[in-house]
Amino acid sequence: MVSLRDVSYVTLQGLTLEGGRNDGVAVRGGAGDRVIGCTIRNLGRNAVTVNGGTNHGVVGCDIYETGYLG
Repeated sequence: MVSLRDVSYVTLQGLTLEGGRNDGVAVRGGAGDRVIGCTIRNLGRNAVTVNGGTNHGVVGCDIYETGYLG
């Protein structure tokens, strides 16, 4: 739903992400990106994925009903 690629110091805060088939948030590269106080639910894959980069964080989020059970 949200893709952060090679960006730094981006904060996603207070969002509700739901009802998708893939990942809620995908972070690749960059530094210091944050997902704070979000509700991430009812997704087909992962709530948040991080691939590379440094000092990223997921803080105080409600995450449930995610993942492929195929």
